[in-house]
Amino acid sequence: MNRSITQWVQMLLAVLLTVSFAVAQNITVTVTMSPRPAPHMNSWKTRQETVIMTIGNANGAMVQAKIRARLLRDGDLVAQTKDASMPVVSFPVGMSLYHAD
Repeated sequence: MNRSITQWVQMLLAVLLTVSFAVAQNITVTVTMSPRPAPHMNSWKTRQETVIMTIGNANGAMVQAKIRARLLRDGDLVAQTKDASMPVVSFPVGMSLYHAD
């Protein structure tokens, strides 16, 4: 694996997903990344297998939240979502899959 891909892998492994729920104990978040991601984040949108986020909602009712994500490389912030512009997402009961788009 070349150096830039390795850096992106390390950075993605340091992703901090903060999903704010009133009932967080009934929500699970799993992030899965391809072992060989494209070296440029802008291509992740067209390669949906690069990053998959699974949300499990066992709350018994639909939950609404905003997703906050931050990418770090060597402990330094590289990119982050803009909270004010992030849409409110509705998570139905059960499992939901989201990609890097």
